[in-house]
This record gives sequence, structure tokens and C-alpha cells, in this order.
Amino acid sequence: MKTVFIALLFFSISYFSFAQSADYKAEIHLNLPDTSLHSFSSVTKTDAVLILGGLVILKDSIWKYEGGNWNFHCVYLTVKKDSLNQSGRLFFSFEKYRKIADAKRFYDLMKVQNINISEIHNVDQLGEESFLVYDVLGNPFLMIRKGNRIYKLKVYQHLNDTDLKNFLNLGNKLISSNE
Repeated sequence: MKTVFIALLFFSISYFSFAQSADYKAEIHLNLPDTSLHSFSSVTKTDAVLILGGLVILKDSIWKYEGGNWNFHCVYLTVKKDSLNQSGRLFFSFEKYRKIADAKRFYDLMKVQNINISEIHNVDQLGEESFLVYDVLGNPFLMIRKGNRIYKLKVYQHLNDTDLKNFLNLGNKLISSNE
């Protein structure tokens, strides 16, 4: 009797786990995004080297699908450390929302939060809306919204030779690669 119960329990768990994963896979398949989901491939090691001014390694990259929204982020670190023994770091995030209104709402919220940190600089010709702001240490943060997509680029603990021009060019490259 105990063996039958354990077998039924195992079958139930296996069946419902499979059914749940099949439903999840079906939801992902039905909601597969367009080529904008591949925008992360536009952020290359070469881009990170140009921005951070030295050799880099990819520290991490993570995909997440939740509630119909896609999120990808990655972080590049410089191999060489600065005089304070800190690595330069380039953070990239891509988010694709189901609705344009959701992306707009998140963009507006982030812009309001960043106004409290520093002066906001609107960046023309990058997406439908974009801004550049510097934190108290002078590290740049760029946020771009185009339709239901949001791109975020941030340099943390940047080295002195961080190139703002290459930073902005990367933002332009991300947008133009998804036209």
C-alpha cells in the first residue's frame, strides 16, 4: 500500500510539474518577442572596452521572463583596477513590456527618481525619450525608451578614461539595431 501511495505521489508531482512547465513554455512561445529581444548582442566586449578604456570580462548576464515582460541585463568589468583598487563596470539592461503604457510609466518613474540625484540632460535622437544623468561620483546613466522597450546603460566606478562619446554611441547602436 505504501508503495502504491509513493508511486501515485511521484506520478502526480511529475504530471503537474510537466503540465506547468508545458504551460509556461506555451506562454513563452505565444509571447516570443521580435528581434528587439536580441539587442543584448549589440553590447559587445569591444563596446565595453571603448567605454571603460581597458580590457574587460563579462561578469554576468541574466534573462528573465515574468508576467509577460522580458528583462535582460549584463555587467562587464575591467581587468585593470584604478588607483583606488576598483574595477570599472558597465551595466546594461534591456526590458520589453507588454504595453507601451507600462514602459512609459516605468521610464517616467525612473526619470523622476533621477531628478533628485542630479540635473537631467535630455538626449535628442535616441528613441522616443531618453535622458542622461550623472550620480554624485560623476558616473553616467543613460536611459532610453522606444515603444515598449527600455534600455539602460550605467558606468559604475568608472576609470578616468571613460569615453562619454562611446557611451552615447552605444545607446544609438542599440536603438538603431532594433529599427
